[in-house]
Amino acid sequence: MVQIPILLEPGNPYDITREDLEPLRADIEGATRLNAKVAYFPPTGAGVTLDEVLNIWLPGAEFVRDEGYSILIGMAVEYMRRRFKRRREEKRRKVITIRDEQGREIEQVTIEELDGPAEKEDRSDSDGRPRPPTQD
Repeated sequence: MVQIPILLEPGNPYDITREDLEPLRADIEGATRLNAKVAYFPPTGAGVTLDEVLNIWLPGAEFVRDEGYSILIGMAVEYMRRRFKRRREEKRRKVITIRDEQGREIEQVTIEELDGPAEKEDRSDSDGRPRPPTQD
């Protein structure tokens, strides 16, 4: 059986680059039994957003019940918190969107400030979108 990787997709690859995501990708692979890859659609338009967005594509719906899900979310939250310390990103809200293999949003985690809480919102009623290509 071919294992579908976890995909880390920046909402805007100019905000969060492949190089920025490499440490998170490596940490996920080291802490879970799954592969992780950086993915994105080639950018079009100006790409200006008020938030920094990281989409995480899960390998399957059953992964939400796996203990690796909690590890993955914790690592992603800590990664986005560290981005508050970067010049020009310290005031931008951080959003992590968790998607299933069909591209439907499962959950969204929002972080308003470095020491603020990570607010989770169930998003299971959303429509899907195409899975982005990996950038390996």
